[in-house]
Amino acid sequence: MALAQAQRCAQQLQTAIAQRGRATLALSGGRSPIALFEHLRQQDVDWARVQITLVDERCVPEDHPDSNALLVRNHLLQGAAAQAHFTGWLDLPWPVALDVGAECVAHGADRSNNAHLAGPALAERASQRLRALGPVIDVLLLGMGEDGHTASWFPDSPGLHEALHGMQPVVFTQPRTAAHPRLTLSRACVLAARHRHLALTGAAKLAVYQRALQAPSPEFPVSFVLERAAGPIDVWMAP
Repeated sequence: MALAQAQRCAQQLQTAIAQRGRATLALSGGRSPIALFEHLRQQDVDWARVQITLVDERCVPEDHPDSNALLVRNHLLQGAAAQAHFTGWLDLPWPVALDVGAECVAHGADRSNNAHLAGPALAERASQRLRALGPVIDVLLLGMGEDGHTASWFPDSPGLHEALHGMQPVVFTQPRTAAHPRLTLSRACVLAARHRHLALTGAAKLAVYQRALQAPSPEFPVSFVLERAAGPIDVWMAP
């Protein structure tokens, strides 16, 4: 499945390059897309004309093991694909302290010696970077969790409503069931992409996918990219 998806994405990137001189690729993180990244980097793509960015990111340093930027660098930006231009969202001077409402998430930071960065300010910074890449993403790759989340749209989490219904390209969210505050593309930005892919594996995720197809619901945020009004999406499934 990962190879077939990589080949399809490579074709779409090359078509975008032929039509507009460049292509934009947005990637999700986590463990699931590693095989896809490693197949994709071997495809015959004019990587020097590809701009790569993220679908979501954990609010951690870019060298942190949970960083999606690190995942992309280690598993995609290798060999010929290293010619691609990568735009991360959190290349900040760490350590910093991140204000998330009443809490402060410190990454090796001392509150008294570090400026606090508000989550919405980080989202605006990332939104500005995304706008600089162009108005529309050419190829966008999504995954899905067994809780029905996609990108960093987690059920019953602060920031979910804004991510699903707001117009800001990047939104700050605080998952209740996953580590780290997050930045995530909004639904408006995801649905504007020219080509969207959703990959999932296993019987548990298939069952969640089938429930999400019934109607859009915040209980299964992935449903908001699967509803008919959202437009076409390539769905990749493996046992």
